[in-house]
Amino acid sequence: ISDVALTLDKNKNATFAGSIGSSNFSSGTAVGGDLNDLKKPGFYRVESTATNQPVSSTYYSLIVTGNGGNVTSQWAVHLVDSQAYVRAFNSVWSSWARIDD
Repeated sequence: ISDVALTLDKNKNATFAGSIGSSNFSSGTAVGGDLNDLKKPGFYRVESTATNQPVSSTYYSLIVTGNGGNVTSQWAVHLVDSQAYVRAFNSVWSSWARIDD
């Protein structure tokens, strides 16, 4: 990570600037496998074929945060109805929890 900044304008719109090396961060990668195995921080598009997603056989935008190992969280947003879910990993995955409006 180098020269990174996150700024908010007066309307609370966030802007990200900088670069994050691809060796420790993924951006825009499509995932069709087991989400339990996905611990690398980044932004992903979850294919309908992926397993262990909040609701099976659908598409999500997924954000993974954490250290890439034993402390990880996944934030999933359904790409049709915008319903959001979150779960965490610390030795085992928690259940998906729906984030209500």
